[in-house]
Amino acid sequence: MAVIDFFASEIVTELLKTMIAISRKSWLSKGNADNLISFVQELLPIIQEIKYSDVELPAIRQLQLDRFFELLK
Repeated sequence: MAVIDFFASEIVTELLKTMIAISRKSWLSKGNADNLISFVQELLPIIQEIKYSDVELPAIRQLQLDRFFELLK
């Protein structure tokens, strides 16, 4: 029984270490994700402004802008 308890405690210890490492990485990534969201939100009005400006764009460019806007949205 002592051997089983030893291995069980080793497994639990390793699982806890892994969970802490994963939590730390995801917490550090949250700031990057928030920055990316802010950047995209700032970019969307600029794309809209380009789309609806008086500048005549080729049809393919207009389609690309539309797709890019929808992708970021």
